[in-house]
Amino acid sequence: MTENGYDIGLVDDQSPNFEEEEALKSLQLLIIEMDVIVKKADNIVPLLERLRNSNNCKMLILSKREYLNLIRNNELKVTQFADHVISLPTDKYELLANVERYLKA
Repeated sequence: MTENGYDIGLVDDQSPNFEEEEALKSLQLLIIEMDVIVKKADNIVPLLERLRNSNNCKMLILSKREYLNLIRNNELKVTQFADHVISLPTDKYELLANVERYLKA
């Protein structure tokens, strides 16, 4: 998916495989549902490591599942979440800490 010239990857609980290398090469923004992070943090960390090593990717955590579908259908723009875009966490604990901060905000 591309928006404003950025290659965007969406990860939800329906995403079959986090390992698709070809798709990751040009990825600039990884969008993940908060529930997926909480349930599959151990699976997401290797993905974050590969993205950190391959390019200058950022991350956006979405708190509501419906946001993902709105973005997917171009009814909501990623730029509306610009204040929430973060650098990729370095490990599982930093990843989960970002979710915790998001919940407290």
